[in-house]
Order: sequence, then C-alpha cells, then structure tokens
Amino acid sequence: MSASSPTLTELALRVNKLLSRASCMNVARSLAESCLADPLQSRVDSLQFRTDPSNPLDWTPDSLARERGTEEYAALTSAQTALVVSALHDVYCNGVEKVFSLTVAPIPDESADEATRLAYNVEFGRWLKLKRALEEVRKLGEYAAPWFTLQVRRFESITKADDGAVVPEVQGTVVPPEAIGQLPAESSSSGRASLIPREFIEAAEIAASEETRAKISARIGAAKRQSCTDAVYRFGHAEEALWHKKAGRAARLRTFFDELMLACKSLSDASYCGVHA
Repeated sequence: MSASSPTLTELALRVNKLLSRASCMNVARSLAESCLADPLQSRVDSLQFRTDPSNPLDWTPDSLARERGTEEYAALTSAQTALVVSALHDVYCNGVEKVFSLTVAPIPDESADEATRLAYNVEFGRWLKLKRALEEVRKLGEYAAPWFTLQVRRFESITKADDGAVVPEVQGTVVPPEAIGQLPAESSSSGRASLIPREFIEAAEIAASEETRAKISARIGAAKRQSCTDAVYRFGHAEEALWHKKAGRAARLRTFFDELMLACKSLSDASYCGVHA
C-alpha cells in the first residue's frame, strides 16, 4: 500500500477512535441493527463488499453484473455504511468494546409460546446475517482498503452531522421523525416484504403494541419463507440441470458403445471373410 492509502488495520483503528465516544457507539449500533433488521439492506450482495481481483472465482451474480456495467454501484445507505464499518472494527480491533453482540438466546423448548419462538427466530436470523458480514470482512485483502476508506469517511460525516441524533435510513431515503407513522408496510418497488426498523417503532412509541409486534413477526416470517422458497427453487433448478447433463453424458456413452460394437462386428466379419477366402 502507498503512503496515501491506509491499510485495513489503520482504517479499523480510525473507526475505533470514533467509537471511543459513547455517542458514536450508540449511533453505530442503532444504524447497524436497523440494517440487520431489514432483509433487503442486510443482504451481503447489497452491502457490495469488494471481490478479489486476483481470484477469478471470487464473484457473485450481482458483483459480476456491477463489474460488467449492467448494474450500477448503488450508494450504501447510512445503515449499511454503519454495518460494514462496524464489521471492519469488530474484526480488526480485539480487546476493545465491540459494536455487535454475537450471543444468541438458547433454543426455546416445546412448551414455549409462539411469541417466544418468533422472537428467537428473529434473533437467530440477525445472528446469521451478522456472522456472514463478519466473515466477508475477514476474507478481504488490502485490495478492499480504498473502498473501506470511502465508507469510513462517510461514517465520519454521519457521526459528525449531529452528535448522536442520526435518523436511520430505509432503502436509501432519510425518513424524518414526523413521518414515522406514515412509513409503508411494504416496498412497492421490490414487491418483497420490507421490515420497519425497530428504532422507528420505538421512537414512535408503538413498540408496546402486541398487534404491531405480531405484524412485524409475520413480515419477518414471510420474508424467511420467501427466501426458503427461492432457495428450494434454485436447488431444484440446479438439480434438473445436473440431471440433464448426466442424461446427455449417458446418451453419448450409449452412442459410443453402439458404434464400438458395430466396429467390432465389422472387424469380426472381415476377419471371417479373410480366413475363408
């Protein structure tokens, strides 16, 4: 790395200095948790971690589309920026206070009520997405330093804008506090369920409503079921393609053996005619 380009470790230490202020730590946690609560913003491909330019196998369909110019590099939301920067800090800065907690409550037993089981599913889903983001950061090399430099600068501007009073974003749009009660339940552009961040609900003082929590849990469940459906569809599609590939290989082998048998028969007939000539 050149003198003008900080390393990932140096960037993480820069973030650690910011997070030493309690207000910045609160902002980072609030924004990052709101990102983890959103099934669209928290997708690894949506976070746009850099891929290794020296490794031709390090790519995803979304990253390849961005590299080829068929898809734009969308600007990360404030919540996504806080998530990737906080993940960088937690991976590279050991022995200090972390932004994220990796503890998960014990699996509820069969006697647990539905609300307890739903709460566990939400917490476990958050843990899985967080682990995936941290693993993505761990496998990055110094080629990702310029990209992280931009994200750290953006995070500095977010925390500097208002000391501890940052309003989270939903799908890249800043939502003012007075419009919290008017947030749409679903994203009209994606057609998929989009969760309202918990911070908005608490700010609007409606988190105590059992009905609201039930609706949020239902949306989370719907998003998970949709993800499972997509995964099963992709697996079935791949399995069908593999079957066709195997079937085509078997057909080619049968053709080869048929031709081989014909050749052997012809050779045998020629030998017989030569002996009896």
